[in-house]
Amino acid sequence: MKSFLPILALAAVAPSVNALYSTRDAVIQITPKNFKDEVLNTEHAVIAEFFAPWCGHCKNLAPEYKKAAEKLKGLAKVVAVDCDDQQNQPICGQYDVKGFPTIKIFPGGVKGLPQDYNGPRNAKGLVEAVVAKITNHVSQIGGTGKRAVSYDVFLEKNELPRVIFASKKSSTPPLMKALSVEYHNRIHFGEVKSSEKDTLEKLNVTDFPAIMLFPKGSTDPIVYEGKMKFAGLTEFFDKYAAPKPKRSSSSKDQKKPSKKEAPAKEAAPEVVEVKSQSNLDDCLSQSSFCVVSFLALEPDFEESVKDHAENLKLLDLAAKENPGFRFLWVSVFEHADSQKIMREFQMSDALPGMVAVHGPKKAYRVLTGPFDKDGVKAFLKEVAGAKGRFFRYETLPRLEKAPSHAKDEL
Repeated sequence: MKSFLPILALAAVAPSVNALYSTRDAVIQITPKNFKDEVLNTEHAVIAEFFAPWCGHCKNLAPEYKKAAEKLKGLAKVVAVDCDDQQNQPICGQYDVKGFPTIKIFPGGVKGLPQDYNGPRNAKGLVEAVVAKITNHVSQIGGTGKRAVSYDVFLEKNELPRVIFASKKSSTPPLMKALSVEYHNRIHFGEVKSSEKDTLEKLNVTDFPAIMLFPKGSTDPIVYEGKMKFAGLTEFFDKYAAPKPKRSSSSKDQKKPSKKEAPAKEAAPEVVEVKSQSNLDDCLSQSSFCVVSFLALEPDFEESVKDHAENLKLLDLAAKENPGFRFLWVSVFEHADSQKIMREFQMSDALPGMVAVHGPKKAYRVLTGPFDKDGVKAFLKEVAGAKGRFFRYETLPRLEKAPSHAKDEL
């Protein structure tokens, strides 16, 4: 791979080069506008290539990457980020891309730290690596283990449609896992192995594979008679599945400006002051890192107000450079428990301080370097690249608003 530093210099003087992927390919092209929806806010496993169009290694990889994308249709998302495109450079920087191509896998489920892919640069290797990261929401009817459930109990989950897949295979096929992700919280999926004779007799199954769907509130199955392909199965399931939850943040839901209206500029990521525990809970419930800064603001002192303004400017810049993160700041003199939280995260008492927390993964990392532009930038790059030492915590921190110290009366 080639060094990243000369890459940026070359990008500034190189003539325009066609991208390696087009809309005809199964590869999703990423920009800041769709990065969160396509990569972070999806339960599907995602493989992401960070590339430059002029890079020889990237050109060699492109045919194999396209083949992998075709094979992974319906199973996982295959995306590509053109780091030569200036608008994408904050994303590339956030994930500490230093050479091309860099390939990272975001495992299925709640998105946390991506994993570097260092396997074979061919379609087979790419596909196998991604398939291994597909989340499995399929219950094992009559089986053993953490996903085991009895046939009767599974049918009782009639608040949603239920799908039963009968199979001779020893493990759940990737397609069924991917479908359980696609319809998570919209259809319950269960699998019956060929060894479960009593259950198969109840279902009147004699041929494999077989799929039966029980509509919401019904105990009468509908047998699927089409091909065991993603397109046909989704067309069948869509008739009975619960509606998809609406995302107000999606670009599809946003009102298009009229011809007379000037298109609004994309809002910069907001740095939110923590006013109550709900601010903290909301940030920590998201699938991305929540970056919390602890600041010492004393409104009665001009120097403190000035320092605080500079700190907020620094955080605003960090938020713009790291669109995949969410940013909060806490006034330690407004919240009695803020320093207790700092101690729980093994932070020093020095202010300002910063910690990056991944709520769903219950993992965190503390800024140990300087709280300045370079120090924060380097820290967040390492967090995004899963570098450095992360720690675990057991319970979400609590924050109560109360004076942390009493002011002297004159």
